[in-house]
Amino acid sequence: MVKPSGIGVVAGGVCLLLWSGLRLAGQQSSGSISGVVQDSQGGIVPNAQVQLINQEQGAVVRDLPTNADGTFAITPLPPATYTLNVEAAGFKKYIQREIKLFAQDRIGLPPIILELGTVGETVTVEAGAVTLQTVSAERSGVLTSRQMVDLASNTRNFMDFVKTIPGFNADTSNANGLRTDQNAIAVDGVSVMDVGNNSAGGWRMNSDIIAEFKVLTNGQQAEFGRASGSNITVVTKSGSNAFHGVGYEFYRNEWLNANTWTNNYNGLSRPRNRNSTFGFNVGGPIYIPKKFNSSKEKLFFFTNWEFQRPRVFDNLVSLTVPTAAERQGDFSATQENGRPVIIKDPANGGAPFANNKIPSQRFSQYGLQLMNVFPMPNRLGVDPGYNYQYQFSGSDKRNDHTIRIDYNISDRWKFYFRLIQNSRDLLQSGGLNTNNTIGIGAFHAASGALSGSGNLTTIISPTLTNEFSYGNSRNWLPNEPAPDSKYLRANSGVSLPLLYPGADSLGLIPNMFFDVPNSPNIYISGMPYDNENPTQNITDNLAKSFSRHTLKAGIFIETSTKRQTATEVNNGRLYFTRDSSNPGDTGWDYSNMLLGNYTSFDQSNVYRKGYYYYRSFEWYLQDNWKVRSNLTLDYGMRFSILQPWYDQKDQISSFQTAAYDPKQKVILYQPTLANGVRSSLNPLTGQTGPAALIGAIVPGLGNPYNGIVTPATTGAPRGLINGQGVLYGPRFGLAWTPAGAGSKTVVRLGGGVFYERIQGNMIFNQINFPPGLLTPKIYYGNLSTIASSSGTLFPLTAGGLSPEGKTPTVYNFNVSVQRELPWKVMLDVGYVGMLNRHELARAPFNEAPFGSARLAQNQDPTRTAAGKPGDNALPVDFLRPYVGYVGTGASVAQSGLGSGGFIATFGASANYNALQVSATRRLARDLTLGVAYTWSKVLGTDTDYSFLGNPIDHRKADYGPLTYDRTQTMVFNYVYNVPGGARKGSALDNVAGRVILNNWQISGITSFTSGQPVTVGGNSVTALGSYSIQGVGAATLNRETT
Repeated sequence: MVKPSGIGVVAGGVCLLLWSGLRLAGQQSSGSISGVVQDSQGGIVPNAQVQLINQEQGAVVRDLPTNADGTFAITPLPPATYTLNVEAAGFKKYIQREIKLFAQDRIGLPPIILELGTVGETVTVEAGAVTLQTVSAERSGVLTSRQMVDLASNTRNFMDFVKTIPGFNADTSNANGLRTDQNAIAVDGVSVMDVGNNSAGGWRMNSDIIAEFKVLTNGQQAEFGRASGSNITVVTKSGSNAFHGVGYEFYRNEWLNANTWTNNYNGLSRPRNRNSTFGFNVGGPIYIPKKFNSSKEKLFFFTNWEFQRPRVFDNLVSLTVPTAAERQGDFSATQENGRPVIIKDPANGGAPFANNKIPSQRFSQYGLQLMNVFPMPNRLGVDPGYNYQYQFSGSDKRNDHTIRIDYNISDRWKFYFRLIQNSRDLLQSGGLNTNNTIGIGAFHAASGALSGSGNLTTIISPTLTNEFSYGNSRNWLPNEPAPDSKYLRANSGVSLPLLYPGADSLGLIPNMFFDVPNSPNIYISGMPYDNENPTQNITDNLAKSFSRHTLKAGIFIETSTKRQTATEVNNGRLYFTRDSSNPGDTGWDYSNMLLGNYTSFDQSNVYRKGYYYYRSFEWYLQDNWKVRSNLTLDYGMRFSILQPWYDQKDQISSFQTAAYDPKQKVILYQPTLANGVRSSLNPLTGQTGPAALIGAIVPGLGNPYNGIVTPATTGAPRGLINGQGVLYGPRFGLAWTPAGAGSKTVVRLGGGVFYERIQGNMIFNQINFPPGLLTPKIYYGNLSTIASSSGTLFPLTAGGLSPEGKTPTVYNFNVSVQRELPWKVMLDVGYVGMLNRHELARAPFNEAPFGSARLAQNQDPTRTAAGKPGDNALPVDFLRPYVGYVGTGASVAQSGLGSGGFIATFGASANYNALQVSATRRLARDLTLGVAYTWSKVLGTDTDYSFLGNPIDHRKADYGPLTYDRTQTMVFNYVYNVPGGARKGSALDNVAGRVILNNWQISGITSFTSGQPVTVGGNSVTALGSYSIQGVGAATLNRETT
């Protein structure tokens, strides 16, 4: 990564003199049309008048003369279908219709040949269905509005169509060997990404609002930034000079579907799948006859309303809940695996209760309240394995609205405004931050998204234009119990005091866990859950055409805020599981609950919500130079300053090894034998306690937050990672027609350097770490004393990001040949390559040194069972380098404390090499056909940031095919308008015949793909870790820590 230098500062200063703005994102969707005007002998025709007309709106878009060398370039242009008129003295008027400009297209027209004659005479030609890319080298693909509507899609989600682009996987949205979070997604040039996971997951854009869908996958020009992967752009429909409207409905039901082979084999019925989607759109001119816009060329509108009503069905759940008798203390009928359960009296030395009945005076009022939270059995005597069944049925109402206004203010000013609004009202059994096995009420998620954008194009002169756009997008994903849900204390009669009552603002019942067969568990965290992401964008581009050059420069700024709840256990967590070391254990979970005796309780000390923020500042300079009539160079430089994320309330923290001081390390309760019973020992006082405290932190010595860095730490940056200053992204492209301008073959090559803003989830995770968030644990207590107890800290979960803060960087490159074939088919064959560097990786943290469990000093004196070396080692938290913190890897089976935090580094890398072939035939004789074939290999160390690397030698052990590697992928998309059976003038040419036999269509997307790499597993003697022994997706060996 490069620090600021003279050239970066100078370039930034030049751009700041031209533009000023506060915030920006992404790229715009406009394109350009260029060409050269010649006479029939090949001589140039300077000062010929070129006029471009938007066919849908009937409006003149640009009127300009050709340069001294006969060339012209028109930019920026919104995606549309155009007519080009050329006039020059002594020549016939030239008219070329049906020039289709897609988003971000750079169309280089074949030489325009003027014939001798008068302007009153006209030569009219139709643009060919095949448009070769003769002035740019980027790899791209496009789907038209007709394809978006006609191609079959179960979800009506525009992202389903990316598979039709070469380089994309058929079953995932990975493109050219990159991760899914490396794509940039924009609507009308404005970002609609959730910056938490860098996806458009919170957005819905139905096919009926899309004019076209454009994807740039490799070799993008300098004006494209924000992400290091594909640039995915959606252009919304606009109104035309005639009124158009349509209504539609799509209906889904499982009885319309074929059952799967697996279900048929297992005798299972088709899963429920019911949805009704209906809506309408209408567009046209806005005018007042004889008063305003009578020519219908100035003001236009387009609007769409869509409604979805899917039915919400969960799977049938079978559970064992407390019976009516057990709620009265009668466990005489309680069985486990067909055998009676004996309920022991902990107050009577563990002797059984008489007749297996607990006297009512022994009931805990809080335990009975919690027991009554669960529903009564409804399947008694049906199956000994369970006594209760339920299937949750909720509701899901989705409403989407889009409106766009286009206004041709004058010949020099063009403006449009677009608004997209999504709303969803969902009642569900769980959702974000929940993991319940039983439904005792619904959760309400009123989510939505809103995106508004405005775009103003100013034609300063025929060769100088400015395009400015502003966008403001926001999505929100809340979740909390519905008002009548029994998850709320007020509705369930639960009054249990908590350790930290202020942490539970909603008044939730505590989480509860059991280990009886088919037991119900309740888990809620971080409620009320809030997830809101407002993002603001400003973009400004200035374009100047002269001679054979089209210069372009621009400035991009994006600011984004993410308000997201931490996943803490703010309502408390109770385990009523059986534990022979628990002096209050009765031998059965539900009798433990009735007496109020729990195995463990923990609760986070606060409810936390992060307020994360960043600003990106980018600018670029680029030139499209037509060196010769058959050779174009496209080169430029993009400059980026990607400010690191930070929390506006400075709540995040991170463990950094350089900050850890061994002299301040804590000590842990040690294992010992007390009267022959395994117990915990406080080394400071010699006091013994229950064995459950072995490995807990002894208070009073050392710093429990040793190594933790916060924004308040001296010398620490506010986001806890370092910024990288100005980043330089050179871009280069070449397009060459060997046989001369206007020929049917183009050779193209290009590439560049691209930078990526990392997804926010890695940053957001840091709000869950100490010292701000702590979750003390209490063992072997009673519900009545929770509020007066003090919890014990066990080794803490910590982690964070490597403070070096390197910027993920992609180097991409391609070389390809395009050829126009007969039958209006365009063939593209190319090599595409990619190198991915400094990507996010999850590094093992605080692993016990290899072989440490075999050392004599690390043996547990309370364990003497015979076995192999290492079987009697101390719990692994005693062996870790950073005492007082848990580690990553597999679950810590010996201590029962589970996995811990991790350190995110920028050490992942990958490479991609592919042959990509596409053949496209636009609508001609009722057939549109596209074929995309990719033969590729992607190798790397980490599939995504969640992959945990090998702690011994990550690069050697984990390098291999990534899980999204697909060796071969072929995707067909097709739309065929079947000839009508009721031909005009035939015997069937009547109303019934035309309705039944005409206007049929066959369409679809058919994919063939190789499978993903297979992981082969194997067990070692001691399973304390599972790591790949030869590449991601290759064989896996469980590592032995001994």
